[in-house]
Amino acid sequence: MLLDVHLPDTDGFVLARRLCADRWALAVVLTSTRDAGDYGERLERSCALGFLAKDQVSADALGRLLGARAGPPASSGRAGRG
Repeated sequence: MLLDVHLPDTDGFVLARRLCADRWALAVVLTSTRDAGDYGERLERSCALGFLAKDQVSADALGRLLGARAGPPASSGRAGRG
């Protein structure tokens, strides 16, 4: 889930914590128009998978974060699932 840090009615960090504590295995990626450095320790302590500034959000960037979460693919000896 791509989650903006600045929401009209709540704090994105608070919502991320709620989502991470839920039993759903959501991957939360925080985003903002501001840089990651502006959030300091809040970002480091966050349960979010990562952070992308809004001008860096792309399918490739999200894919890299999600790929890092999954880890390297296991070798099964098969070329694919089919």
